[in-house]
Amino acid sequence: MPVSGFEVYHELRRRALWARIALATMVAVDLVAVLSDLSEYFLLQRMETEDVPFSEIEASDNRQLVVTVVQTAVFFAAAFFFIRWLHHAYRNLRPLGAKPPWRSRKPSVRLRHGGLELVRSDPQPLAAETGHQRRVAGQ
Repeated sequence: MPVSGFEVYHELRRRALWARIALATMVAVDLVAVLSDLSEYFLLQRMETEDVPFSEIEASDNRQLVVTVVQTAVFFAAAFFFIRWLHHAYRNLRPLGAKPPWRSRKPSVRLRHGGLELVRSDPQPLAAETGHQRRVAGQ
């Protein structure tokens, strides 16, 4: 939002804190998931040599399901907080004096070759960087 020719700087400390907390939580949940996977693996090894009660097998499957659901939820929450922080960090480029290589404030995202690709609104700087500028007749 322009204010007398300048853009407003947005404080990122709180957003960065939430992103770090979410990423740290994701690491902790991933470690729990590894331990749960090891427990499942040892249970399967035990099933080959001895009889294991069905209740223990069902409890292990339920634990795996809960860990997977929590792991997925934490992943999406961490992605949300990280993208939110990154978006505001890019919004702060102009107030800090940097000149972003795109014209619009919102770069677009498109699907290409089965993955997401960040696309600049103005392809001219990218073409200049890669040396693929078109020659215009008369120049």
